[in-house]
Amino acid sequence: MELGNYYNFGLPLFLGISLLIGIYNSIKTSKVSKVFDKITYFIVYILFALSPILLTIYLGQTSVLRSQFFIPIIEAISMIFVIYYLCNNKYYNIIKYIVAIIISILFLEQSYMTQKLYYADYLTRQNDVQIAYQLIYDLNKLGITNADKIYFYGHLEERISPSSIIGENIGISNFEFGYSAEPLYYFSTCNIIRLFSSLGYNLTPISPEQVNEARINTGAITANWPKEDSIKKFDNYYIVKLGDC
Repeated sequence: MELGNYYNFGLPLFLGISLLIGIYNSIKTSKVSKVFDKITYFIVYILFALSPILLTIYLGQTSVLRSQFFIPIIEAISMIFVIYYLCNNKYYNIIKYIVAIIISILFLEQSYMTQKLYYADYLTRQNDVQIAYQLIYDLNKLGITNADKIYFYGHLEERISPSSIIGENIGISNFEFGYSAEPLYYFSTCNIIRLFSSLGYNLTPISPEQVNEARINTGAITANWPKEDSIKKFDNYYIVKLGDC
């Protein structure tokens, strides 16, 4: 699991306890039919608990972070499994307080992690808006309107706080998200234009068929934005060079 992103110690803790409970119940039962039932239930439970990892392996392309969105559900069910077992234990009155303390710690830890995720998104949004207004100012100086087509070549590296969490869509700038998808920089251009639209400034992206031609024309632009001469017009569209490929 990705430490520092969607992880807390509760999942391995409660899965470990669940594993011990399953093994213990299977061993202490003498009847073959009951042993078989418990082993079957135990195997199904373990497969469910490991489903995020198994999903990643099966699909071969789903990122680990996205699979971990299931972890809070699995962790909660593991807690229920353990607590249900403890209800039938003679030491329940003592152990329940220990479990309650552990669950409270996990709640506080996960709340802190969630707060960091929201904070990363907030910082990214504020940073994107600041960059967008700077770009809009430069585009207005050139007299570019929503009737003009535009292509943003390259991407800007994220400049939010190093302490912020980045993963999946969280903490990823609109000036960076989707830039590597083919046709190159077309989808990131669309993301940037959607950001501009949310600020009341409408632009039109070039067509996917024009991307290869635009990439070749980018070679004539030697400066990266925000330097001068980083925005140039070619035929019926403008190119903004955000960075090198």
